[in-house]
Order: sequence, then structure tokens, then C-alpha cells
Amino acid sequence: MEPQRSRISNPAPAQDRKEFSRPLVPLLLAMISGIITGFYLTGYGIAAYFAMAAGIVFIIYGLLTEKPVFPGLFLLFLSYGYVSVQPYSSPVFPPDHVIHYADKYKWLIVGIVDEKPVKYKDRIRFTLKAETLGSARIPVTGDIRVTASKIPDGLSAGDRISFVSGIGSVRTSGNPGGFDYKNYMALKKIWVTASVNKDYPIDIEKKTSETSVLEDFRDNISELIEETGPGDHVGVLKALIIGDQGEISQSLREDFAQAGIAHVLSVSGLHIGIISGLALALFRWLLSRFEILLWKAWVKKGAAILALFPVIAYGLIAGMDKSDATQRSVIMFGFLLAATVFERDDESMNMLAIAALLILFIHPPSLFSVSFQLSFSGVFSTLYGFSKIKSGKTDFFLASFFPIIGALPIIMYYYNQVSLVGLFANFIFIPVIGFVVLPAGLLSVVLYPFSIHAASSCIHVSAFALRNTIEVVTPDYLEISGFYILAWAVLQIKTIHPEASDKKDMLRRKRAIMIAAAVTIAFAADVCYWLNKRFWHEDLRVTVIDVGQGTSSLIEFPGGDCLLADGGGSSDNSSFDVGERILNPFLLYKRIKTIDTMVLSHPDGDHLNGLLYIAGHFNVKEVWANYDESIEPTYSEFIDIIKKKSIRQPEFEEIFGEHENKGVKLEILYPPPDFSQRKEKDDWRNKTNNNSLVLKVTFGNFSFLFPGDIEAPAEKELVAIAGDKLKSTVLIAPHHGSKTSSTEEFLKAVSPEYIIISLGWNNRFHFPHVSVINRYETFGYKVLRTDRQGAISISTDGKSYLRLEPHIR
Repeated sequence: MEPQRSRISNPAPAQDRKEFSRPLVPLLLAMISGIITGFYLTGYGIAAYFAMAAGIVFIIYGLLTEKPVFPGLFLLFLSYGYVSVQPYSSPVFPPDHVIHYADKYKWLIVGIVDEKPVKYKDRIRFTLKAETLGSARIPVTGDIRVTASKIPDGLSAGDRISFVSGIGSVRTSGNPGGFDYKNYMALKKIWVTASVNKDYPIDIEKKTSETSVLEDFRDNISELIEETGPGDHVGVLKALIIGDQGEISQSLREDFAQAGIAHVLSVSGLHIGIISGLALALFRWLLSRFEILLWKAWVKKGAAILALFPVIAYGLIAGMDKSDATQRSVIMFGFLLAATVFERDDESMNMLAIAALLILFIHPPSLFSVSFQLSFSGVFSTLYGFSKIKSGKTDFFLASFFPIIGALPIIMYYYNQVSLVGLFANFIFIPVIGFVVLPAGLLSVVLYPFSIHAASSCIHVSAFALRNTIEVVTPDYLEISGFYILAWAVLQIKTIHPEASDKKDMLRRKRAIMIAAAVTIAFAADVCYWLNKRFWHEDLRVTVIDVGQGTSSLIEFPGGDCLLADGGGSSDNSSFDVGERILNPFLLYKRIKTIDTMVLSHPDGDHLNGLLYIAGHFNVKEVWANYDESIEPTYSEFIDIIKKKSIRQPEFEEIFGEHENKGVKLEILYPPPDFSQRKEKDDWRNKTNNNSLVLKVTFGNFSFLFPGDIEAPAEKELVAIAGDKLKSTVLIAPHHGSKTSSTEEFLKAVSPEYIIISLGWNNRFHFPHVSVINRYETFGYKVLRTDRQGAISISTDGKSYLRLEPHIR
């Protein structure tokens, strides 16, 4: 124990000091509120500047008259937060910005690689600082997010390169609950993208001659790690030591996510905190050997000062110069160590607030970063939790419990996944990472083949074994807020004895009980709301989902049964999985985990590929398909998933005809049951489009027709077979509005009021064809398009109303 220095006056005990005796936490909340408001509610910049000026006036007035300055500070931080985020939320582009050349032609693009390219399985991604466009070398400014399928040798940051590609403006998901990619990129000040396919290679015009000492050092460490032998541990080690996640396989990422330890793979507050804690303990032990430091009470403070060096060193090695998350973590723990140096351990919340304020002053968009939210929620939860609970034998358990609880709603919101064994997994892996991998990596690269290899192998094996996870629905902001309020109230109730003599404590406990009861009632009401929205509704709901260039529709029957007709899909699921990236968040947003019927109209990738993820990860009861022959490799994979999960797959002859679900009639109108036998006679049937399964859904006075990708010959036969049965209120445009479909004869037979075209924005097929649009307009149909209006949601009671609501208005 360290001897205490004598003092002239005895300070108040730590427990008697008010945690928020300084207004740092409220000021942080003010700035956060300003940033959020400024990002989502733009157009009030002038008013915000006036508010800033008013805040400064209040502060000066308070200082001169010795009156409280906090109201002025609060107004200043609130308005500054609003102003600081405007360059990201409502930017003003200069005339030469590259965004003015987007969505037009292919260009010869020349620029400087701004960051080290990130390697994926078969492509790379990097940010390019554009310099010129076209053969005329038009000068431009602005950043471009580039994805290339052909990886040039030796490409590195600082290289001047050229390539041919179109420039596309960044677009966001057109579906409720979808990832807002446009805002995500705007926070990086990137508003355009370019995709370089293998037909247009990247040329390195000028190789950079500048190489940083840090980059060389990281490359040397990377080579030493690779010498430990092939295996998944190589990617894990590179992620942990030098912050390079490019070599971690997708399957291993899923293993870590399922085990509840995905955060281990990204250098953040966890890793910096481990290094900080170990360094603090080591230096405290070393300095305690010196008696003079004990008498001067400098052991703890000296250890905190010395601990800054390994923290900063690890931050630099792990890519702090390139990684915002690592920078934020170093700043955060730097301030927490400073609290120890200045003997302000009891004001750790204020020091944490200072760190957050500094980060937000430097880079306001950090607030929207997942790593920022996870780091600060975890540290805040830990600090607050331990401030309410006495130290004891459960400290080791609570050290993992508090950050997990603090980050839980955020993980649910962003990842829709919570591990049932996450707490247990953290008990195993955090000590392995903290006491073996990271210290060994910092002490000497010579130890890599011994301790780090063993530790990473242990991580991989354990993560592979721990697969007990549940996928969860996406909570909204009110539910997340309610969770934190309830957690606070429960902690207050647990830490204040019911027979406490202090009246203030009793009052706080009663208030906490009332708040907990109110939040519990609110949660119960929320559950009832979603049960009603999901299962207790009596209307029919149809959503034509925005899946880009493809088709997918969700049908929700009265009572909650669901039918998913097609799943959209990109040509390469490994580069972009529509099922995982679009359908999964959309379905979870709607609280759907069970698909009662999955319908595949035909086995083309833009209808099939998105279904693979849903079939593999959701509870699918049965699949309807025509089981046409296909050379698509994903089709055989789809069939394998169905068999592996024992999903019912009735024969086409069994599903052809009429079905009924809660008063809703379903009819499979096409193709004829013997279409396979007719292929030799009718050559046009050898095209899978023409064998598309055609589904009609009727509820009372309103009906919907889903014709897949049938073309003119199939439309002609369908009219002959179905006749008047084709008449429908809403038609999903066949084959995305292609000129090969939507014949006059077919349109007259359907005679819809509305036509919805499901297609990708600015697609390479140039759908919809202008002749088809003219035909729709001639017949007077009301046309909606997913490329312009996003998902189209339709609801009807089958009697008096039919509501169509585009997601983008």
C-alpha cells in the first residue's frame, strides 16, 4: 500500500464528490444532440451560427457578472455540434468536383491512391483522390471509392494510377430497415464510386517513392507472421497486431460473430484497454520496488505516465495513422490514464467525456461510427457499473459483463445477432488475447511462432466450436433508449438497500422503481404493437423490395404468414450477397424470422441468388418452384440447402392451380405442368425466362400478378391458358420492363391499374425499354419503379382500399 502524503486540508471523500460536478457530461450530450440534429435535419445553418453567437454572449455575460455560464456553454456546444456536421450532411460541392461527372459515361480516371488498398477474396477496394477525367485530362477534385476485380501487383498508397470506368453517385437502400450506404459514405466525404472490371486493368503511371517507417515495420511483422505457416491464424494475427483484416476469411468472421467475439478482430478500445491495463500493472509493480517513489506517492502516477508509451506504440503499430477507431481508442485511454496522473480517478466519467468531446471536435462523424459507439458504451457501462458495486470476488466476471451489457443494444441494432455464449467466450478469449497475443507481439516478434500461433489457434478452434447464437430483430431507437434506462434503474435498485436510512437514497430508489416500472410497461406496449403489426393484422400486405437489378416480393397474409417470391441477386454472391445485405435486414426490420412459403419463379441469378442466404439462415417451411433445368451453379447450391435443412419441396404438379390462406387466394397460372416435355417441340421454352412460375394473389376486390421474366411467346400462351383470370389490380412488370415482354395482348388481358417495375438504377441492360414505358403510358397505367422510388409497400383490406406507399418519395 502506498503511504499517503500529509495535506493541509482534507479533501472530501471520493464517494461524497458529485460525479457530474463539472458540466462535461451534459456538454457532451449537448454536442451529440447537435450533431445528430444537424445530420438529419439540415437547412438551419444560419440559425445555428446565431445560436453559437448567443451562447458566447451568455458565457461572457456570466463571467462578467459572476452568474452561471452553463446555459451559454450548453447552447454553444449544441449549436457547434449542428454546424460541425454540415459539410457531411449538406455539402456544397465546388464546380470541379467529380460528382458533377457521375452517372454519365465511362471515363479515363487519373488520381492518387489515398490509402492502402484493402484486399478481399478476389478484389481490392481503396479511396482515390481524383485528379483528371477523360482523354482531355479535365482537372477534378474529390474522392472516389474504387473497387477493382483485377488486382495490380504492388499497388500501394501514394501511387498515381489510371483506369477506365464509369462514375456512379452513391445510392442508399430503397428498403425500410436497409443499410444507409449513402450516409455512411457521406460521413467519409465520399459521394461517388467506380468499379473496375477485369476488362479494364489499372495502370500504375507513377510509383510512389515515399515509404513510411511504420509501413516498412508493419510489412516486416507481416512477413514474420506469414512464416508461422499457412492457416486462418495468419489473418487473425495480422488483424490483432498490425490492424490488417484483409486476410480473414468470411467463414472465420462468421465463427467469431457466432461466438460473440467478433470485436476481437478489430483493434479498438478492447485491445488498447488490455495494453493499458497490463502496462499499468507492470509499471506499478516495477516502480513499487523504489522506496522513494512509495514515500512520494508517485508509484501509481508514474505507472500511468509510463503506460502511455506502450499504448501509443501499439496504436502506431496497429495502424493508428490510418484507423479512426484505433485513434479514438488511444485518445480515450490516454485521458483515463491522465485521470490517474492528476489524481482524478473518481472523475473518470468526466475524463471519458473529455476524450469523447475531443474526438468529436476533431471528427464529428465519429459519433456515427460503430467502433465509437461500442467503445464508449462499453467503457461507460464498466465505469458506471463498478462505481455502484463494491469490489469483490465477482470483479473478473463483472469486467466482462458490464461492457457486454453496455454494447448489447448496439450490437443488436447493427448486426442483428447476439451470442448465447458471448460472456463465456469472452472469459476464454480475452485472457488469451490480453495475456499472450498482444504482449508477445509488442515485446518481440521472435515470440510470434510460439505464443501467438498457439493463442490464435486456440481462438480459431474455440470459435469454430462455439456456434450457439440467435439472430435477433433490429431494435429501434426508442427500444435502445429504453434498454439503457431500464439497466440504469435496475442497477440503482440493486445497489441501494431497501431499508437505507438516508432519505435521499430512499427517494432515489423509489424513483428508480417507478422508472423501471414505466419502462417495463412501455416495453410490454411495444411488444403488443409489434405482435399486432406482425401477427394480428387482418389486411393483406405486399412489398416489392428494392433489390437492385432483380426481383423480390414479400407477401404478408392476414394473421402473419409470409410468402417470399424470388430473392433478387447479383451475378456474384461472393462480392455482394443480396440475401444477406438487403433481404436479411429488411425481414428482421419487419420482425420476420419465418418464411412459410418461398417461391422461385425461375433459376436465373437475379431471382435466385438472394434466396440462398434466406433459405440457409431463416426458418423456411416450404419451397415452390418449377424445378426447371439450369446451369447456374447457385441453383444446385440452393437445392442442396433445401435438402440439408429438410425444407418441404412439393412437386410442381402439386402446387399448380389454386390455394387459399386466410381468405387470400393464390393461383399458379403458368407454366403448364408438362412444360419440360414440350421443350423439344417449342424451342422458346429452352429459355428459362419463358418457364417462369406465374403467381396471382387475390384478396377480395384486389389482386396482384407476379409473372417473373416471361417473354412474348410465354405471354401469348399464358393469355390463351388463363384468359380472364389474368385481370389484376397490380402487375409486377414482366422481365423488368424489357422490350421482349409486356406485349399489348398480355397487357390488355391483365388490364392493371398499377404497374411496378423492379429493376436496378442505371442498369447495364437499359431497362425499362422506352417502348415499354410508352406502351404503359398509352394504356393509362400508373407506373412505379424501385430504382427511383425504392421498395413499394401495398396494403389492402380486400374491400374498400388499396394503399401504395413508395419508400422514397
